[in-house]
Amino acid sequence: HMGPTAQPIYAIAALTALGGAMNALGEKLAVGKGIDAALAVIDADA
Repeated sequence: HMGPTAQPIYAIAALTALGGAMNALGEKLAVGKGIDAALAVIDADA
């Protein structure tokens, strides 16, 4: 049970944090593209 954290914005925050951590570890990811894709899915459900 996730309660109040079961909101789409938390998925965006998690992807941003994961992308930042991976970049800090030397993996150069296009974090913005992942965020855009996630937002497109969220918008499609709205």
